[in-house]
Amino acid sequence: MQIKQLRYMLETPKAAPLVPTENEADVTVDNKQATPQEIAYVAGLMDGEGCIAIQSQKLANGKVGYAVNVKITNTDPNIIERIQSTYLKLGINPLIRERDNSKNPQWKNWFEVYLTKQSQIQRLLEALLPYLVGKGRVLRDYTRSSVSYDG
Repeated sequence: MQIKQLRYMLETPKAAPLVPTENEADVTVDNKQATPQEIAYVAGLMDGEGCIAIQSQKLANGKVGYAVNVKITNTDPNIIERIQSTYLKLGINPLIRERDNSKNPQWKNWFEVYLTKQSQIQRLLEALLPYLVGKGRVLRDYTRSSVSYDG
């Protein structure tokens, strides 16, 4: 996803009520549906337990490119399954990794749901953005003030 696309996505206001009205359609991708409540739930987890990182990379042609990375980490496998289910309903195929902390009995194992494909990250951010509170503000501030895009 290019910063220009991210800026447009962040600057385009989209109202998303927490309780759908009768005429409001669910987000539909490939005949799978994620309800507004499911999307809001994942957005809350993203705000509290997630990470949205915008990283610059020097490209082979000498220009600077940007990549967005998204992940949510949690110790509860039920929560991870619910995140995965919502992502799949949005047409997003997440990667999941588990960190085994059995060597230290004070720590729980944790799971991380993450995405590597920029097209899937864009789809996820478009769905979550209306519900994000803290990270939505940070994304908007970052794209307006810190990143210059030439192209």
